[in-house]
Amino acid sequence: MTTRRPQCSEGAAVRRPSASARRSLRPARLLGLLALLACASPGIPPGGPPDKQPPKLLAVVPESGTVNTLPRSVIFRFDEVVNERPTGANSLDDMFLVSPRPRELDVEWNREEIWVRPSGGWRKNLVYTITMLPGMSDLRGNVLKEGRTVVFGTGDAIPDTRVSGVLFDWAKGTPAVRAVVEAVDRRDTTIQYVGLTDSLGRFTIRHLPPAGYLMRAAVGTASAVGGGSGGLRAFDRRRAWDSLGVSLTDSVRVELLAFMHDTLGPRVSQLTVRDSVTLKLTLDQPVLVTQLPGRDNFTLLARDSSTVFVDSVFTAEAFAAWEKKAADSAAATRRDSTTRRDSAARADSARRAPPPAAGAPAARPGRVTTPNAANPAVTPAVTPSVTPSVTPATPDANARPDSTRDSTRRVLPKPSQPSPITEFVIRLGAPLAPQSTYRLALKDIRGLLGASRPSDRAFSTPKAPSKDSTAKAAPGANAPLSAPTTRPPPGFTPAAPRDTTKPPPKPPAAGNPE
Repeated sequence: MTTRRPQCSEGAAVRRPSASARRSLRPARLLGLLALLACASPGIPPGGPPDKQPPKLLAVVPESGTVNTLPRSVIFRFDEVVNERPTGANSLDDMFLVSPRPRELDVEWNREEIWVRPSGGWRKNLVYTITMLPGMSDLRGNVLKEGRTVVFGTGDAIPDTRVSGVLFDWAKGTPAVRAVVEAVDRRDTTIQYVGLTDSLGRFTIRHLPPAGYLMRAAVGTASAVGGGSGGLRAFDRRRAWDSLGVSLTDSVRVELLAFMHDTLGPRVSQLTVRDSVTLKLTLDQPVLVTQLPGRDNFTLLARDSSTVFVDSVFTAEAFAAWEKKAADSAAATRRDSTTRRDSAARADSARRAPPPAAGAPAARPGRVTTPNAANPAVTPAVTPSVTPSVTPATPDANARPDSTRDSTRRVLPKPSQPSPITEFVIRLGAPLAPQSTYRLALKDIRGLLGASRPSDRAFSTPKAPSKDSTAKAAPGANAPLSAPTTRPPPGFTPAAPRDTTKPPPKPPAAGNPE
């Protein structure tokens, strides 16, 4: 119905409603406005069983394997309205990964359909791989845990080639999860094929034309939304990264060892006093295993500028292994001594036990003989009954293995080269004085790129232990300095530096180098 505005003749006065009439109209207008909002508010109509199924992908246009096509957009069509903001994602852009990577990606939401296209359009004579990552959801929050990949060519062929491998965070020695790997075409560096690493750091990039490529990857460039592409569009050299040149004809397998490419040398990041003759040192850059520092790379000065002799330097891992071995050996010695004491005590008690009285009845196996008034000399004796041997059951060859238990036993891959080292333990030839200040200086320690720079760090030692041995230390207080196990003999001469890649064969006694 069309609402007409009242027409007034010239000079005629328009009659306005009175104040009381206007007041009576306000509640009616308010109720009408509330009814209108209730009718216009979007929502799920009531009634029926609750929908707990995620959206189902019905089709992708164009179909995977299509060649000689230049679509306006790649359309992902679902069976229901999908959420414009997927669960846990910032936007729909984070749910799609396009290879070769476009400069900008346009993702449009159209209720049951999502349209994906590069901002500059599809390039000719290329093979595109569009991956919808897991995490798409509907309006009720039901999440689709599976993704979909579609491959089509703007040229006349789709090559069956691949580049696969593993990306490692080399300093940590662990696979890099949810990181982007790029294959940059050396003929045209604007063409960058991309892939995403899985939970084991593995990746595969398919359908690349045979050529030379620069493989590169940076750790931690993926976004938190299921590895989406929102944070994957720029290779960041400020992170740990690695690159490698390959020549692709059919298939190639590579290993990328990502690390921080710092042109400056390592320096002290953290220094901890463990006891009076032991320091723990952490560098801000890793060092190659083949170029580990020795005691000549460290100088320890006291407050009066006197030099404290550095006895030996070990990797933190080797020193921890030696400590565990020493602790296990000490525990075994204590167990052996306890066993010997117990066996000796039992033998002595058996020798001291009085013999049974004459005429006393012998105890039957498995029963207890109690003393009585007629024969009070008989002592209770318990003879353990014989336990029949049980043959262990053999596993059933036809039994179905526990797939859940086996799936948790995933073995993480390890890099082919030893991981660089950042933590070291320094043993001193003389104990540090309590409540004193020292300065540790480093020199000629080279990073992974071969650069070095001088560095130093001042530190203070804690208080000496209290003479009252019965007093308990406050929780969280610094551990007191402990005295060295042995003192340096008078007139000793330091030996040559030890091999710092191996733990010491015996406790590294201060001032008594091997």
